[in-house]
Amino acid sequence: MIGDYASARPLYERALAITEQALGPEHPNTRTVRTNLAALDAPLSSAAQQIAEITAQAEAAVAAALADPSSERAALAAQLEARARQAEDGEAAGSPSNPSRPCYCSTMWTPPGIDFDDLQVQSSDAPPPAPNLPAARTDPHGDMVLIPGGEFILGGSDQRDAPPQIVELPSFYIDKTEVTNAAYKQCLAAGMCAPPKRPDSQTHPNYFSGPTYDRYPVIEVSWQQAQSFCGWAGKRLPSEAEWEKAASWNAATYQKSVWPWGDVFNPKQLNSSETGISDTSAVGQFPPERNGTVDMGGNVSEWTSSLYKPYPYNEADGRENSKASGDRVFRGGSWAQSEDKARTSSRQAASPTLTDREIGFRCAVTP
Repeated sequence: MIGDYASARPLYERALAITEQALGPEHPNTRTVRTNLAALDAPLSSAAQQIAEITAQAEAAVAAALADPSSERAALAAQLEARARQAEDGEAAGSPSNPSRPCYCSTMWTPPGIDFDDLQVQSSDAPPPAPNLPAARTDPHGDMVLIPGGEFILGGSDQRDAPPQIVELPSFYIDKTEVTNAAYKQCLAAGMCAPPKRPDSQTHPNYFSGPTYDRYPVIEVSWQQAQSFCGWAGKRLPSEAEWEKAASWNAATYQKSVWPWGDVFNPKQLNSSETGISDTSAVGQFPPERNGTVDMGGNVSEWTSSLYKPYPYNEADGRENSKASGDRVFRGGSWAQSEDKARTSSRQAASPTLTDREIGFRCAVTP
């Protein structure tokens, strides 16, 4: 039993939020919870017995809301728990790799009647404060935008290898654009980066060397080369969780989007196979996305720091060990890929030594 006001009130507020969603605002259980929550604000001289009774009712209300067979939240929780167990057992592994391009590609999968939009972060609290952190950060190696800390939904039920889960991340900055040829040339001139494996793109023979393409994303760089650049710039590669939060999460409304701009696919929002450009485009050619970034969907896929491992995501399980061997995750889809790969929860992975005309990167930094 919880025996103090500070502990009882958060529990009771959670009980009210759950009962309102699961049973409705006018359900008798909800009204009881609401009435007794107000009683917590009574003078503390009557606290001891009253709080003990209220806390017991709060715990019972939470259990009742989650156990109610008519509660959609309870059904969703059961489905997500089953998916998490499958992921832990390795049953939600990615699809076989494509021999022509060694990567694990997500396959579309949707449980009947369940979509990740049904899973919400149940909190009315603002994200944890980030004192003295500006919303944007000017940087000579690539301007950045702030992604506020707090909980978000990682993954989605449309991805077999990425069932949805709630993950909490601290605040971080991420590059507004993909790293450009011009920025990468600076690292090359400083002797801290190796040149791209090939200097051409799909249709441009002088892609890296020609000044015409300075504002285009650098390509034909491996995961190790991407790491080297970010380290030289005083940054790092984002984890796949950070990448997905930056691409999909609205911290003000606690909502996740299917694509970086929203839930309806629009070929005018990105450079994908549907757009028909058939090569990379200059960074920022398409409209800004929900967190002020550009090209997180399409143009080039982007390396992340993370090893490819089944979900649930846990940054402490070795997947963020930069010295570990194994395929690394890249995100966002490319100019040659379809809308499915541009989904914010879509995962692909490849050997960290792979270079490709469709893969680039952007960097992140912890304030």
